[in-house]
Amino acid sequence: MADQTAADIFGATTIRPPLDPELAPVEEARGAVFPALSDAILAEIRRQIAAGSPGLDSEALTAGGRVRVEERQVPGPDGAPDITVLILSPVEDRGPKGGILSLHGGGMIMGGRRDHVSHLLPHVIEGSAVVVSVEYRLAPDHPDPAPVEDCYAGLVWMAKNTDELGIDPERLLIAGVSGGGGLAAGTALLARDRAFPELSHQILICPMLDDRFETHSSRMVDREGVWDRYSNLYAWTSVLGERRGGPEVSQYASPGTSAGCRARTSTPARRRGSATRPWSTPAACPRRA
Repeated sequence: MADQTAADIFGATTIRPPLDPELAPVEEARGAVFPALSDAILAEIRRQIAAGSPGLDSEALTAGGRVRVEERQVPGPDGAPDITVLILSPVEDRGPKGGILSLHGGGMIMGGRRDHVSHLLPHVIEGSAVVVSVEYRLAPDHPDPAPVEDCYAGLVWMAKNTDELGIDPERLLIAGVSGGGGLAAGTALLARDRAFPELSHQILICPMLDDRFETHSSRMVDREGVWDRYSNLYAWTSVLGERRGGPEVSQYASPGTSAGCRARTSTPARRRGSATRPWSTPAACPRRA
């Protein structure tokens, strides 16, 4: 919120586990390459990430010819530009497969469609999945609701083209890392509330879920690590502007604020990861840290 200082937002620094001494040289090197996030250096950090991401070129993604790599322009949200999607599908067709919508990390302010797809490649190689990775618009250039609406548009396109993609419409999954994890949860909520499409699974990896800094984990890392509380504050403010931390923030932008999630934060998700509908009612209610 506009009239708050960082001290007001974070409160007292909470206790955290110590950093392993063996990681100290890595942390020092990281700090030299990636200084604290700000408007002044965001463009350069984006450039460094785009130039230095290993194993993300088309040849590497083909996994020795076992994976088909394709990029398409597909319809974006109403009144917005088309979006680019990366499609990874098995060369050897073994019948209908699960469809995984992949949303890359980067705090909703950096990264691209080829990031964070390598961990999904084994499922494509074995013929059990098709991956569709969305190039969603990034904040602060395109603040909320642009990122989550782009992700939902990508999900709708995948769901409407399951026959062409070789996807089983009963097995539509959504997966996201970090900022992409928050977008995956928000997109799942949109799919629930707009009644299309129905998701079978949701996979959130260290998701960015809540803009309010109410949990210990959101406040305890101070000027250390890859993503500390100041980076988190910068990213959330880039996405939400002066609304950050206030009552006007949509649950689709900050899924941890949704009423269903608040009611279930102390209840483990049932049959997680193995059943047909592990987070089905509502679809996007992971536990908060």
